[in-house]
Amino acid sequence: MDFTWSKLNYIINKNKVGKQLNENDVQKDKFGYNSSKLASQFVIQYNNKKQSQNLLTTVLKANKAHLLMLFAGIPLILLQTAFAPLCIKVFQQSLTPISFFDCDFSQYPSQLLILSEKTYLEGLIWVFEKLCSYWIIFGLGLTFKAIGDSICSYNCINMGIKSTSALLDVLFNKMMKLSETTKNVNAQGALANILFSDTIKIQQYLKLFYLQITVPLDIIVAVIYLAVFINPVVLFGFGALLLFIPLIIISNKILAQSLGIMATMRDNRSAKIQEAINAIKVIKLFNTEQFQEKRIENARKQELSFVRKANLAYSGHSTTGFTGYLVMSVVGFGALIIFDKFDISKTFTITYLFSFAQASISYLPILLMSMSDAKISLNRIQAFLNLSEISQQHISITNTLDYAIDITGKHSFSYGVEEDIKVSKELDSSYYMNISKIQAMTVYKCRFEKYYKAKHKTEQQKKYIEIQSNIQKLIQNKIFDLNSDICVQICVRFNLPAVTFFMNIKNYMDSYFKVQSGDSQEDILKKHYLHMCVIVYNLDQWQKRDQPKEIKPVIKNLNLTVKRGELVGIKGPVGSGKSSIFSCILGEMKPVDVQLKHERDDKLIFDYFGEQPDAKNPDEVFIKLGGKVAYCPQNSPIFSSTIRENICFYRPYEEERYNHIVDICCLLPDFEIFNAGDQTEVGGRGVTLSGGQRARISLARAVYNDADIYLLDDPLSAVDAHVGKRIWNEVILGFLGSQGKTVLIASHQTQYFDDCHKIITIENGQIKSISTSQEPAINIQPSESFSQLIARTNASMNMQPKKITKNLASKASLGKLVVDEKITGVIKGQFFQYLESGNVTAFVIHLILMLVYQITIQYANILLTHWTNDTYEWTDIEFHSEIPELWEELINHSYNQYGKSRSVKTKTMMCATEFFYPGSPFNAKYSTNYYFLYITIIGIIVLSFICHILLFFKFTISAAQKTYMNQFRAVIRTNLSFFDVTPQGRLINRLVKDSESIDFVFGRQLIFSIILSSMIIGMIATICVLSWPCLIVIFPCIIIYMVLFGRFRAIAPQLKRFESNSRSKVFSICQEVMDQLITIRAYGVQNQFRDQFRELANDNINMQIHATGITKWINFRINMLGASMAFLIVFVAILISPLTPSIAQYASIIVSYGYSIQSSMASLLDTLISTEQEIPAIERMIEFAQLENEEELHNRLVKTNPQKQSKDNQGLDVSNLVMRYRPELQTALKGVNVHINKKEHVAVVGRTGSGKSSLAITLFKLYQPENGHNIQLNDEHISHLPLYEARRKLAIIPQEPYLFSGTLRQQLCEFTHNKAEGLPLDGLERIPDQKLWELLEAVQLDDYVKQQPGGLDCIVVGNGENFSSGQRQLVCVVRALLRDAEVVILDEATAYVDQKTDQIIQKIVKEYLKDKIVISIAHRLDTVLGMDKVLVMDQGKVAEFGTKEKLMQIEDGIFRELALKANIVIEQK
Repeated sequence: MDFTWSKLNYIINKNKVGKQLNENDVQKDKFGYNSSKLASQFVIQYNNKKQSQNLLTTVLKANKAHLLMLFAGIPLILLQTAFAPLCIKVFQQSLTPISFFDCDFSQYPSQLLILSEKTYLEGLIWVFEKLCSYWIIFGLGLTFKAIGDSICSYNCINMGIKSTSALLDVLFNKMMKLSETTKNVNAQGALANILFSDTIKIQQYLKLFYLQITVPLDIIVAVIYLAVFINPVVLFGFGALLLFIPLIIISNKILAQSLGIMATMRDNRSAKIQEAINAIKVIKLFNTEQFQEKRIENARKQELSFVRKANLAYSGHSTTGFTGYLVMSVVGFGALIIFDKFDISKTFTITYLFSFAQASISYLPILLMSMSDAKISLNRIQAFLNLSEISQQHISITNTLDYAIDITGKHSFSYGVEEDIKVSKELDSSYYMNISKIQAMTVYKCRFEKYYKAKHKTEQQKKYIEIQSNIQKLIQNKIFDLNSDICVQICVRFNLPAVTFFMNIKNYMDSYFKVQSGDSQEDILKKHYLHMCVIVYNLDQWQKRDQPKEIKPVIKNLNLTVKRGELVGIKGPVGSGKSSIFSCILGEMKPVDVQLKHERDDKLIFDYFGEQPDAKNPDEVFIKLGGKVAYCPQNSPIFSSTIRENICFYRPYEEERYNHIVDICCLLPDFEIFNAGDQTEVGGRGVTLSGGQRARISLARAVYNDADIYLLDDPLSAVDAHVGKRIWNEVILGFLGSQGKTVLIASHQTQYFDDCHKIITIENGQIKSISTSQEPAINIQPSESFSQLIARTNASMNMQPKKITKNLASKASLGKLVVDEKITGVIKGQFFQYLESGNVTAFVIHLILMLVYQITIQYANILLTHWTNDTYEWTDIEFHSEIPELWEELINHSYNQYGKSRSVKTKTMMCATEFFYPGSPFNAKYSTNYYFLYITIIGIIVLSFICHILLFFKFTISAAQKTYMNQFRAVIRTNLSFFDVTPQGRLINRLVKDSESIDFVFGRQLIFSIILSSMIIGMIATICVLSWPCLIVIFPCIIIYMVLFGRFRAIAPQLKRFESNSRSKVFSICQEVMDQLITIRAYGVQNQFRDQFRELANDNINMQIHATGITKWINFRINMLGASMAFLIVFVAILISPLTPSIAQYASIIVSYGYSIQSSMASLLDTLISTEQEIPAIERMIEFAQLENEEELHNRLVKTNPQKQSKDNQGLDVSNLVMRYRPELQTALKGVNVHINKKEHVAVVGRTGSGKSSLAITLFKLYQPENGHNIQLNDEHISHLPLYEARRKLAIIPQEPYLFSGTLRQQLCEFTHNKAEGLPLDGLERIPDQKLWELLEAVQLDDYVKQQPGGLDCIVVGNGENFSSGQRQLVCVVRALLRDAEVVILDEATAYVDQKTDQIIQKIVKEYLKDKIVISIAHRLDTVLGMDKVLVMDQGKVAEFGTKEKLMQIEDGIFRELALKANIVIEQK
């Protein structure tokens, strides 16, 4: 057990002056943590737990060894706890002025009094004889405490980090087994917080675990000493705690509640941020940056309101911890005075014991907060582990099956059953917000009912009855029907959202029903009635929330048999269930008419022990698969790696096979374009690829997988017609068909289905018909070898095998996309930028109050010394009245020799009393003025402390809000290229995890650092004034402190950044797995992703132990140094106390401060380290806040791009448009020049990678074109307009249809979504329902929307996952039509819809956009038939432009070639 952390000496020695560390300097196997092994130990305990056992007990049982070692270190800490008070008491009683002189009455009456003073040497010998053993015990106690603390913290840290490692592994395994519905309902926003926020909170709790034992024992020891060595009466001081108990209870309740709500609200914000990052392109295309900013700002305001409450509660805890001992001493002194037991010589002992108890009590806020955090986090993790998983008990895979696919039983399926859609309140981001709304509704309902039940109605009520008898009757009869026509009419009357909007409790705000000053009595009554209808409806729904919900099947009565080697085409209209059929086969949907058995209830079954699920009952299996499955989903999932790795997908690289597959998937031309060929990195979700490239890479992955069954979900929709034809012939018919593979393909390109063995037609989730082809293109035959296949295919097509050229394959370094995160250095002045962003006035007043607090607390300690010595001469000594002249003479004689010292006076009286009146007690009546002054000072201390800490938290909250929003605004408004090179995990880490640091953790640590620093400075200043020789010890120790801390600071921030960077990588892989769970499970590569996760998680855990361990490395050494310093300060106090009475009278305070400085510096070191570790979060935020604003970049480029002379222009004129995605890349557009007339509809065609989509996004200035270009719309140079104004001139139906979470109405109506987030409504009008329904009907989506709960206000989950791809695209069509822009761009707007719907959309475009300029980018060449002109792009240039008839006349023309390959016939006019 390396409790000294000497293992980290190597990293300290590596960090020489001026040298920066890199991640390779950190040894990976230094501590030997293995997440899989640790997780297996945890799972054993979890699966063996008793019913009542909580998750914390499971964690502790998994760490038994460390618990035993921890208990071995606690006695060492208690040695110091037991002996230190005794030593302090003896020191205080011995090191006083009266210890170094005596009274001699032996010559009385010839000589009144002889005062004999010990020489310095005599006094020193006397002191050492009396105190030497206590001095040694005192030093040993401090040393043992330092060792014991290090032993305990070593084991607690290891226990915490090992538990974190185990939990991360278990949570990742659980994540990969979540059902898709469960993931969307419960885990989407919560995952990031659970993985790193909640596990870290548990880790922090375990790090402090031993304090739960030592803190109560410290308090018990203090109580015993006060009762035994002082007087039991002084224990009344602890009664002062009764004053604080209500404060502590209330604060802890508020704290626990606030932390729980903050966690769920952070989940809510995390989900919104992930949504914004995923849809950043759509956000910029539709100019909704301001909306997203307001959306996050509103979420932040709600979150920070509870941060304020948590800070208020924490202020209560801190006040108790830092000032409680002073209040206890006031009460204790008062009790002793009242009972006449007060001994002034014991004031320092009493104060020390109370401060000793306070030192333990001061940990209570930290412990209580840590316990609250850990309890909430454990509950959230337990809730996550209890989430519903996919179940494949009804699916079997065997190669001996006669059929490829055999589905029997006519079962119906849904994506989620009751257990999947149930929302856990611990993970529900809206639960606590809904609770507050329910409470508000209940209060209003009670008031309303009470108001209308009154027997004696007011005149105003009578007017209501007269005005609106119908509504009054409804109220009297308690008829509150939100679906009634009256409510609909009221909504229309006051321009409110439709009633369906109010059927969601999330949308409830009483401001909708607020009575305006100009409202008539009738209007007031109507608003009250509607308000009550909304409340009654939502309260009723809330009561029913736990009732079983009706599960509507998506796929009904499914029976399907597919022979081996068959090619099956699946067709059907948009939303009919084509993709869902594949989900059924893959086990991603659950049968709704069969109760599936869980593999093992309440057990964690992962891969730790090589266990296999229980054997399946053949009678329960109704989906049988005859081999391995490969899946090519509609959304073309791309993973953050190289193109080659995406295609091979954890299968060994076989060059010949690979080259052939990428060739027939038409990827070689793309490889030629990429800088590094197939070694080019692509971002998560394939952000740097076109839709066609993603589709073909996804298809190549499936083909390369070498499966038995291929499920291809519309792989041809995003590719050009000629590419689609080649893929059909060479991949599906040729490569897969010739090998006897079974292929099921869902597509709207039904012209190819004549080659299929079977054609399945699906409508409304049911197989309507299965037709059989008479002459399929391929015959079912035994598969041939791969080499034979390639040879035959090449021979039949007269082709030579193609290879990826070596010069491309060797350019891997050029294909690097992701920019490594900065890991060294900080931006100068970032911390001061943080300070400037807060409420400066609050911060300045806080500093003033802090100064008052420290001055008064130092004076309070000095006052005790003055009280002891009666420095202010407020105390009279009671003596025998028989000889007052003698007392007067004695006192005057002593004053003449030693000065007016209270100690001399007291000593004289004690000696005289003993001499003249043997056995008579000496009694001193002390002035209560000192006590009342002490009370006043303590009152100022408490008040100044409360005020300064509240002001400080006010400052931190204002700084946190401004810093965070500056960061988010900068991110959301920066260039799109930033998102191409920045992993999503890094963004989530900074926008979610770092926010927790800046909101709460950093402020808490910083205020502790400020308080402790000021205390230490105050104590050192006091020592310097009272006893300067102690500086001989203090200054060298401070210098050593600074040297050690300087070495620590040189390395600790670097290790913290390494840890943060490694955490970002874990975030990234977790987010990627969550996004692509179905694909990962379909390919059965869970183990590979698990191994990849474990490698990254182990790296992160290793960085964590180094970052945490380095703090304990210095902590142990500083504690040992502090013990030596305290030991030497006491030694110096012993040496100088015999010098003079004035020095001796302050010896007690010096000894007390010597001990306090040691413990305070140890605490300060901990808080400074914690503060330093949180500062990188602020630095990262401010670094992001300084990202280049795309609007400022646009304005700067406009200034350097001279505007061309305006000309009389009608239409869109583009000239010399040159664009590259990043400076190091080649130009994507190479001087585009084109003029489109007003109202002209133009189709843009070209091969993949020719620049079609690049042209569209450059018109929107998502990537800034180079100087010399000009874009003019009619008479406006939109290229030179302000960026957001220019974008408003355009509208687009994007290639990737994206819908934001909210309601359908909010997707379509800008007024509605602005109002929902409190954005300005200037110039906006609510779009009437009639118009919305008209457009939905036009795209044939009205029937589906009407079937959804809420109709137009139906819920839309993130990315519209509850809509099919085609339905999402249709919603995007409606959204573009409503935008009413002058130019509308259709970027593959019909890629995911069937041909019938395509024709409808084309008709809509003609009808609704007849007066607009339309630019339609299309792979389907039949869409160009209705266009006025065709623009052909090739290699970033305009190759051809004109009418389709004209282009067909160009020999060797690109358009002619594409049209002929697609069998498009264009008649000449």
